[in-house]
Amino acid sequence: VNQQFNVMRPLTVEEVHVSIIKALASKGWRIVDDKPGVILAKVQVSVHFANIKIDYSISNYSITLINSSPGLKYKDQGYRKVIHRRYNNWINQLDQAIYNELTQVATNPSPSLSLPPISPPPPAEPKTTIINNPPVQTPQETQPVQIPQEAPRESAPAHLN
Repeated sequence: VNQQFNVMRPLTVEEVHVSIIKALASKGWRIVDDKPGVILAKVQVSVHFANIKIDYSISNYSITLINSSPGLKYKDQGYRKVIHRRYNNWINQLDQAIYNELTQVATNPSPSLSLPPISPPPPAEPKTTIINNPPVQTPQETQPVQIPQEAPRESAPAHLN
C-alpha cells in the first residue's frame, strides 16, 4: 500500500506518527520498532503472523510486507506477488484506520497528540480447571410435628376435692 493523503489542513510529522500508532493499536498490531519516519509492526492471529514496515512523511505513507508465516503463502512470482487474502484484509483494515485517524486529526481544531498506552503482548492464557462441585442439597420441607394432646381431665370426684 502506498498512500498519498490530502486532508483538511497540513499535518506535522508528529501528527502523522501518532495517527499511525493509534491505528495500529486499534487493529491489534504490536509495535516492534519505532524510529522517525519508519515503524515496524507485527500482527499475530492464531498461527498466522505478518511483519510490516510503515514509512511515513507529512504527505504520504507506505505499508510494506517484511515477512509472514508460511500459512499466508506469500509468493514472489517475479511479475506479481501473491499472498493469502487474510493478509490483504488486515492491511486494508489498517490502511482505512490510518486514513480515519489522519482525517480526524486534520479536522480536529486542537489535535491531541497523546499516544495510546503501548503494552507488551498479552501473556499466554492460563489453563482453566473447572471443579465440579456437587449440587447443594436443600433441606426438605419439614412437616409440622403432631404432639399428642392429653385427654381433658374430668374433674376430680367430690370426695377428693
